[in-house]
Amino acid sequence: MVDAATPIEATHATEAGNGIPSRYGIIGPVDAARRAGRYTLGAKLGSGGSADVFEARADDASGLSKPLVVKRIRPELLGEPQAASLLRKEAEVARGLQHGNIAAVLDYGEDDGAPYIVMERVDGCSLRTLLCHLESRGHTLPLADAASIAEQVADALHYMHRFETPSHPGGGLVHRDVKPENILLSRRGVVKLTDFGLTKPRTLPTETAPGFVKGTPRYLAPEQAAGRPLDGRADIYALGIVFGELCEAADGERPTAILERATELSPQARYRTALEFRTALERWRVEQGLCPDPQRLAVLVDRAAAPRHKRVVSLDAALGALPTEPSPAQSLATASPPPSRVAALSVAAAAILLLAAGVALWPDPPVRVEPPASATPAPPLSEAAPLELDPPPSVPPPPPEQRPAAEDDEPTRSPAPAKRGSVRINVLPYATVRIDGKDYGQTPTTTTLPVGKHRVVLENPQTGKRVEGTVVVSASKTTSIKTWDGLR
Repeated sequence: MVDAATPIEATHATEAGNGIPSRYGIIGPVDAARRAGRYTLGAKLGSGGSADVFEARADDASGLSKPLVVKRIRPELLGEPQAASLLRKEAEVARGLQHGNIAAVLDYGEDDGAPYIVMERVDGCSLRTLLCHLESRGHTLPLADAASIAEQVADALHYMHRFETPSHPGGGLVHRDVKPENILLSRRGVVKLTDFGLTKPRTLPTETAPGFVKGTPRYLAPEQAAGRPLDGRADIYALGIVFGELCEAADGERPTAILERATELSPQARYRTALEFRTALERWRVEQGLCPDPQRLAVLVDRAAAPRHKRVVSLDAALGALPTEPSPAQSLATASPPPSRVAALSVAAAAILLLAAGVALWPDPPVRVEPPASATPAPPLSEAAPLELDPPPSVPPPPPEQRPAAEDDEPTRSPAPAKRGSVRINVLPYATVRIDGKDYGQTPTTTTLPVGKHRVVLENPQTGKRVEGTVVVSASKTTSIKTWDGLR
């Protein structure tokens, strides 16, 4: 029997009457039942075995103004002491975790005997949703981004495995439920590990009753499935299985040796720490010349998350949305030849019919198409010339006059692609990152940049600390900044 943790996935599905969903935590009309303590609940985001997850906002001046989610015991389980106990334990072990690759637990409370947890909202989708989206459309995941996702989850696990709680110093935490559903990806390309319902200090004995297994069978290490004592190597096994799934969805040669070692049946044969696993991944990726791109990953996540539509209000707007050249997001799909004039007219006719029915919808954002400058309008049917199946013979034009090449003439050369490398910034306490005036989110973050010097600003809005400096990017290499004074 499986006692799985509650999945928390930042989807945008909305139940009827549950308020207005929002990427930024804006909540619509609610009734008295849609509250948890000092938090107003909005759209329901998902449900698990013991809890429901809602959008939320704080109703006081607590400073929790950023998007939030509330994880609350399901109403039918309010009388179950074990369900409430699990949520309390989750809040206890996860509330102190502060890492850029971990979805933060911000608050815990009870409302009329119903416990709840307040967590940061990750605007995007789960890794499982992304993989299903790619598979359904026949797309692939860049191998560099697949490795980067695994590296960032390994960073989060390494932090957890060394984390000390006040009641269990020196023990470290074991997540016990690493799987794609519990790995969230934001629309900015940030990777976050979440759902700590099964997390426990390593020094505590296993509390699972005989015949019961806590976790998801596919990702269970053998020692976890057998109910034996665990350490961080059980999480490494699970992450190895997840990375194997990422490689199956990627385009490139998978690192077989790394995958095999991470998923060895014996814990002693695996990587000793999550940091060792992460280092092996990064070394292999650099050797292969693979540079992750958070912006590219952000495009994939944005397309996999709930689609957004807008109503077309005029025929001109509908015709202006005819697709031509693919956008950067569309370039991930297989290229196709440009639409012919007949296809364009067909789409225009369909748009007219939809407008007549009053239900015309078009994907957001529209890609406006300009007709070629050389195109000429077709004559009316009454004036159109008859079709000639066999064109009359014609004399080929004389060849153009050839000019002798001058001695100083050189063949035209296409410019060589600019060399690029990657920069990884992972400092504690966390920092927001700006490179050359552009926002790259919170640490840890990895981005690809042209070779040369770049201006970097690190800032922690909570402590007020701010550091400016430069970083030098080398071709096909990853430059790591691990401390606040690591900039030049």
